[in-house]
Amino acid sequence: MAMSKLMHRSAYETIEELERELQQSYTSFQTVLTSSYHLSHSPATTPQHLQAILYAILTSPNLSSSSSYLTRLTAVTASTSDGYTPFVCLLVRLVNEFYPKLLEWPRSQILWLLRQLIELDAGDVESLCLSLLRQVSGGDLSSGNVWLAEQLLDILQANVLWLDEKPSLFTMALYTYLRLLPDHTMATSKVEGLTELRQKETTFCVRLLREKFHDCILIGRDLIRLLQDVSLIPEFECIWQDLLSNPAAFRDPGFGDIAQLYVVRTPTRYLLSRITPDMETQIRFMLTSVRMGSQRRNQTWFAQRYLSTPESETLVCDLIRFICCVHHPTNQILQSDIVPRWAIVGWLLKCCKSNHVEANAKLALFYDWLFFMSKVDNIMNIEPAILLMVHSIPKYVNMTHSLLEFLFLLIDHYDPVHRDLIQKGVTSSIDILVGKGVVRSLEPLSACNLVASWLREKLHVYFPLYCKPDMSEEAGKHAKPELLQPDGALGMKTLASGGYVPGSMSAPASGSALAHSLETSGHSLEESRLLNSGAETVSRKRRRPGATERLAKEMEANFDELAVAVAQSEEVSLGVLERLLTSFLSVYDQMNSEKLAKVEKTASVLDSGLDMLSPSTNHSQEVFSSSSLGVYKFASQVVNILKKGGYQMFSPLANLPSEKLKLEENMSLTSTCLRLYVRNSHPQLCQLLVAWHREGLAVGPRLLCYVSRSAFGWPKTGHQSNLPKHVGNSVLKLQSRDFVSRTAVANAFKAYENFLKQTCSGSSTAFPPHSSGDTNDSPNHKLMEVIEEGGGAVTTVGKSNNSGLEADSLDAGLVTHLETCLVWNTQRLLQVLPSVFRYLPHLATGKEYLVQLLVTTVDPVELSNFEFWLTLGELAVMGNQSDALTRLTKASLSWEFMEQQYFWRLMVAELQAGSPSTVLQVVKICLGVVNPLVNLDALSGLISLLRSQAPTGPLLNTVLSLSPKFGRFVAVVLAGWMASHYSLLLSCLRQLGLSGELKDSHNKKGEAFSDTKSGLQRSEKISSSTLVALLDAFEDSENGRSNTDEKPANSRCVGEVRHALLKLAGLGGYDEPVGMAQNHTETVVGENS
Repeated sequence: MAMSKLMHRSAYETIEELERELQQSYTSFQTVLTSSYHLSHSPATTPQHLQAILYAILTSPNLSSSSSYLTRLTAVTASTSDGYTPFVCLLVRLVNEFYPKLLEWPRSQILWLLRQLIELDAGDVESLCLSLLRQVSGGDLSSGNVWLAEQLLDILQANVLWLDEKPSLFTMALYTYLRLLPDHTMATSKVEGLTELRQKETTFCVRLLREKFHDCILIGRDLIRLLQDVSLIPEFECIWQDLLSNPAAFRDPGFGDIAQLYVVRTPTRYLLSRITPDMETQIRFMLTSVRMGSQRRNQTWFAQRYLSTPESETLVCDLIRFICCVHHPTNQILQSDIVPRWAIVGWLLKCCKSNHVEANAKLALFYDWLFFMSKVDNIMNIEPAILLMVHSIPKYVNMTHSLLEFLFLLIDHYDPVHRDLIQKGVTSSIDILVGKGVVRSLEPLSACNLVASWLREKLHVYFPLYCKPDMSEEAGKHAKPELLQPDGALGMKTLASGGYVPGSMSAPASGSALAHSLETSGHSLEESRLLNSGAETVSRKRRRPGATERLAKEMEANFDELAVAVAQSEEVSLGVLERLLTSFLSVYDQMNSEKLAKVEKTASVLDSGLDMLSPSTNHSQEVFSSSSLGVYKFASQVVNILKKGGYQMFSPLANLPSEKLKLEENMSLTSTCLRLYVRNSHPQLCQLLVAWHREGLAVGPRLLCYVSRSAFGWPKTGHQSNLPKHVGNSVLKLQSRDFVSRTAVANAFKAYENFLKQTCSGSSTAFPPHSSGDTNDSPNHKLMEVIEEGGGAVTTVGKSNNSGLEADSLDAGLVTHLETCLVWNTQRLLQVLPSVFRYLPHLATGKEYLVQLLVTTVDPVELSNFEFWLTLGELAVMGNQSDALTRLTKASLSWEFMEQQYFWRLMVAELQAGSPSTVLQVVKICLGVVNPLVNLDALSGLISLLRSQAPTGPLLNTVLSLSPKFGRFVAVVLAGWMASHYSLLLSCLRQLGLSGELKDSHNKKGEAFSDTKSGLQRSEKISSSTLVALLDAFEDSENGRSNTDEKPANSRCVGEVRHALLKLAGLGGYDEPVGMAQNHTETVVGENS
């Protein structure tokens, strides 16, 4: 395929339809375009003629040629009433659909054309400017994006008089460059040349705001949102102050207060302009075609393409504004299982790593709430925020906390002068959301004990009509907010004595709550009194302060120490965190021993009375189930303390992996938690990791990366026993790779698998009360987290026909963690995969999704490493299970060319270490799946597979028994064997001839039958078509030899193989002369005819 002059196109990509049309038109009109110009002989204007001129201008090697083509365009359009409009529309289409694919020179030519068309005052050139402005993406500091922004700005500033007459264009340009200014300001020191561009943008925006403010008001309230981001730039400080306190400075009689801008809804065209057409296509596809639970792959692809750099996170605000205000789903989609908008918004919020970007993203989500007016605004603009807060409970309660807290901060502090207006807007938002049935009430927020008490109080104060009275509020007032202690540290209560009431610490449940618990548990009131009396008999004895209280105080002191240490440095915090985790384990060990004693005493009391309970009731399990709340609270408080100190637990490993362990992998607070769990495998540490996982942190991926790196070097610590009793040295040392124990690595992967089982088991005992227990798979921190509806069996890895993964399976959890590693860094994934296949073969080997993930991401160097390991038998990727191999081979037929090539290379390497029987089984399975007329890539892989193996009797029998449509394939395989294993091939052929395995004893000649085990279509006897193909191939091979010295030897080999094949077909013996082969061939052809 010839190289394109217009667009980037790889070898396997087909030419775009528009490019084909342009090329064909140029070919048709090339003679006319290159001939000397005569106006009187100018052909009539046709779409093809305009296409030819456009292609000629975009691909012309110099500006002089382009100018001549432009002159011809002017002459052609002068005779039509449409003028330049059809030409500009064609150019707009090219920019909107294919600008990212255009080569650098065509892009430069488009901007040159824009300048010329503006000078010619061409019609509709404004739409071309708008299309090009939309291609300038926020959060993108690449050279191409910066170049386009600067070129467009130069064009607009060079044509000020023309621009000032087009309000829709200069307001769009103002909106665009106000959005770009914060990105360019923050990156001035990082990217060369941005200082000059930033100054140009500032001058351009200030002039428009001062001179054209009356038209700028049309932008609406989002103008204030953008100005707020640049208000600290010196040139904008005066504008910001004038907006707040001196509106007369803008010399607009109709503008008297900033509130006038607040109540103007921003037209959707401005919000749409801040995402490129490609981004719009991908987001709309997710929101219209992807089912809830299956969006992980789409999000991963989108994140890798558009959100992979640190500066790209500012794009999240633009995406959220687009989703809330531009894309409004139909009723049909709202009632279906398509991914809702709130789920994508929640995922985008988790993509924010910087605090200021996260605050801007939340402001973008709530901005229409603040000034909502039912007559002007649309309910669909505010719907995602309320649904995100409601559906984040209970699985992602931190998301609900964060959003509610931010909303109340906006009400009180966003604009104190106009606080009444903002409160009225938020109240109007809640009124219409409840009135229209988006949510029935605010009860899911105001009555949920997982929501902080002060947030529930705020809800009752601001929206009393929609909040159910919180019955546990009074009890919650007596709680100690500074420390969330494990259940039982302040006085343990058994389930029978009223249970633990979340939010009230040690206070007993009310009578109504107790009645409700009895109703749900199936006990009568009389039974409960007996149960209570037994428990009270045990608790009447005054318990002296013992080990539990002492350890709880020690843990409280460690919390305080951690808060101080994390403010100093992370290194200082390492030892403190170890001590805190040690005291945490000790508290629970002591609690469990005391609870067991209580249960035994309570059981003895009950045994002496009426036998009211079922024999299957497990009291100890009920008692321990309440401890999950303490784990949850402990986990939350650790995260909050570290977050206040500026440290994010289980943050992404964005750096490239290297031979030397990074500090974040080994000497960090996260690695401290992981190391203690892997070394000790304490069940409470596992529950602690699960609790962090439930808060949306990337625990699983970080744990998987940690245990995978253990194969390269195991960090030493001061811990030697199963339970840490003292603090190890915080300065960790790495053990030599030669001393790494495979047993230790295998145990580390067992610890990871145990964590995986806990997160995928769906057990409610591992999680705090009111949680759904639906853990399906890890919601990965930041980029990979999918906000789902709590309490539902929503999957994140759908039951795809291709992957066959169940959402609550260990496979799905492992896949989710690997995908997160891929989002962090492709090399990170390739570092983890070998260990996964080696130490978790039951979860990885033969699994379609993992194999495809491997061949999709692996590079040639890593592929060679995998081939080396497979050949040595150190790991297995495909396995030898017939069902799995069949599924894998069938699935691979639809993969891309390179993926199929890599798949068969791995297959060949793995079978090098396999037995002949295994090779035979795999070949039969593959041949039964592959269609030689359609699956040519797979057929090539099979040829490589068979050529790498020495021929055996059963293997040769299988190949020769193939149906006639495999004729050329069989010939190629036998030719390969003849070149590499001639003697062995001839021996196997003679053995088959003597044994008569291919002779027709039951069926008619050439009749095919199906191998029931592999589904392989075979023939009991070698078919005439196959024989003809083989003989023709050998004849061509013999005639193609040019070396006269080699020809006699080769002829002898070919003749002997030919005779053996004729013998197998029942057409001759081994004592026939070589010259008779042609006669046999003619006989076969005659029979076949």
